[in-house]
Amino acid sequence: MDYFLVQQKEMRAIEIQETLQEENVTICKVKNIGPVEGLDYIQKRNLVSNRFKELLELYQPKEKYQPYVYISTENQQEKTFWHWNITEYQPKVVQYRIDGLVQSIEVDNGDIPRMFYICSPKGIRSIIVHLSIAESVLRRGYLGLEFVPVG
Repeated sequence: MDYFLVQQKEMRAIEIQETLQEENVTICKVKNIGPVEGLDYIQKRNLVSNRFKELLELYQPKEKYQPYVYISTENQQEKTFWHWNITEYQPKVVQYRIDGLVQSIEVDNGDIPRMFYICSPKGIRSIIVHLSIAESVLRRGYLGLEFVPVG
């Protein structure tokens, strides 16, 4: 197994009061910033923390990231994440779980990205990373994500 699905380990409800788009920054006003504290990955919005972004840039420095800021209306705290604009790739064979995420893939031995996404027929994005990235993340103790073998 050389490839893994990146999945959020625990889902937390984040009550967004208002979302603003200003040039290249998305700002989400929330009552309480608590649900995003301590997370390095938010699957629903494809967001990564600063420290996770720094690691990913070592593997694919040309990937683009857009700031995504949560601001608490209750106590004016803020937490910045980065929207991960990852490359799309279509393996030769893909099987999907019932929820639309990738269950397994078969890839050619050619030029395959070390991290990519696959969009299911249901419109669900699955983020896939190579074993080397998964191991690197696990060694550093990132929070809120897990890796499921897919191929």
